[in-house]
Amino acid sequence: MTRIMRRLTYLGLALCLGLVLISLPGFRLAQSQEEALTEIEQIEKQLRESRDVSTNIPDFAPETPGHLVDGRCYVQNLTQNKAVLAFERPGVLDYIELREGDVAEIGTVVGHLKDDAARAQHAINQKEAQNTVDERYARKAYAVAVTKLQKTESVNEKIRGTVPEIEIEELRLDAQRAELQIEQAEHKQEIARLTAEESAVQLKMYDLKAPFTGTVTKVYKSKGEAVNQGDPVLEILNIDTVRVHGAVSREIAQQLHRGDRVLVQLLLSDRENDYTGRDVVLEGKIQFVDLKTLGVEGKVKIYADVTNRDNMLLPGSAVAMKIVTGN
Repeated sequence: MTRIMRRLTYLGLALCLGLVLISLPGFRLAQSQEEALTEIEQIEKQLRESRDVSTNIPDFAPETPGHLVDGRCYVQNLTQNKAVLAFERPGVLDYIELREGDVAEIGTVVGHLKDDAARAQHAINQKEAQNTVDERYARKAYAVAVTKLQKTESVNEKIRGTVPEIEIEELRLDAQRAELQIEQAEHKQEIARLTAEESAVQLKMYDLKAPFTGTVTKVYKSKGEAVNQGDPVLEILNIDTVRVHGAVSREIAQQLHRGDRVLVQLLLSDRENDYTGRDVVLEGKIQFVDLKTLGVEGKVKIYADVTNRDNMLLPGSAVAMKIVTGN
């Protein structure tokens, strides 16, 4: 019975630890990174399984010399253009401005935590930072102490011994104390100023700002909800530039360099003949040529970043890609 109870206790502790880990921002970041890796692995799988050949994909830019990539290529959003936004501190959501489908402009506040207490504390800190009473009093006290010492020393210079030396030493100490009180007042003033700056920075943490211009694709929280530091609040995506993955032969891969120009066109089914972007050709540049092959066929993965005019290329779309040679 004791062994069973011990095992149950260990199991309970393990479950609690698992729940704590899941709640940590770092764990969620690891999950996000894992999702990104899964997406890349899925693209690589699609490239391996693609059975199209260049003869089945017509050359959509015959007037431009170059290599038509064998098989389908696939569109992915840039990792840096997709973000799950979260607050840097815990709190209660006061408002969230956007909904799915809305556009968030870079730097705009898209969500806000209740900050009444923080604003009141910041106002107090600002008042303290502006308060110079201690410093002004210390300077006046120092001036009086110095004047008193100078007059006493002047009397003793005229008639030696009029004022005992011990009293003069005490006056010197008073003057030094008053001078140090000026330094202490200046120190307190500087601390108050820094405290006000700190509370101003803390106030900014109650705002959630868009790191880039993008479309809201998911909203996780609503007004009045409690949020922890790092909790997902909303997700934004920008596909003004997308990444196109393809696979080429070893021979072609050896000739490629970062910055080489590419042309891209959507691959559509017969049911999409009326799509207005069917014949549009977009341009981009190669950003990466892999150092390993995808499988026994010896294909090498490449990708290019393509300027996505009018957001015609959606992540997951199949496209044809042509690598431009010469000028």
